[in-house]
Amino acid sequence: MPPADDLARRLADVAEQLLAQQRLGPTVRDIAAHAVALVPGAHHAGVSVLAPRGRAHRVLAATDDVARECDALQLALGEGPCFGISAEEQLLVSGDVGADPRWRRWGPRAAEHDVASVMTLRLETRDGRVTTASLYGRAPSAFADAAVRELALLFARHAGAALGAAREISGLETALQSRHTIGVAQGVLMERYGLTVDAAFDVLLRSSSTTNVKLRDVAAEVVSSGSLPDGLLTDGTKHPTAVVD
Repeated sequence: MPPADDLARRLADVAEQLLAQQRLGPTVRDIAAHAVALVPGAHHAGVSVLAPRGRAHRVLAATDDVARECDALQLALGEGPCFGISAEEQLLVSGDVGADPRWRRWGPRAAEHDVASVMTLRLETRDGRVTTASLYGRAPSAFADAAVRELALLFARHAGAALGAAREISGLETALQSRHTIGVAQGVLMERYGLTVDAAFDVLLRSSSTTNVKLRDVAAEVVSSGSLPDGLLTDGTKHPTAVVD
């Protein structure tokens, strides 16, 4: 481990760089890369999100194929340190992945990738999604040192803050883009069918509900084609006043 002053400076630099990134994709890629560069014993790192029920879990970023495969195996099997962290825990460690009784399926398969140790960190964000960073080491007990774990926890706090900020910015940008697209679609319908602003929005809303397609996607289709999907309004008629009184 480098001297404490050096580590503090490096951690501060990492935190500043992550917060400055702002874009979601580059932020998660930088989190993985900085984890390997900062934490002793880490050779590979991946960032994954456990989605709500009914949605697929995803690997958001990985430093290399080893991390990507190990993270993807966890998500495919529903087993591994990503799933082992409880709501109260921020860190989970194994120094002998292949023989760890907690992960009888995932552990031996991860060991085939020359992974002996893993340290998984929960990245705390305000949106409630469970996002983890898994650091993989080639040596047994690579993360046994308490100082290494403490450094990793400090990094995780900064990484979580940067990830949360990037998600908020991404959400705002998506919302603004969606509003713009919906507004353009309203203009298309107003011009084509002689609708008012409110009537055009109602047509989009009803079409979204009827087709079970997100409103922004219906709007994008209108902008692209110049009409609602299949050239019809929400009740199947080409007469706009049939659906907007």
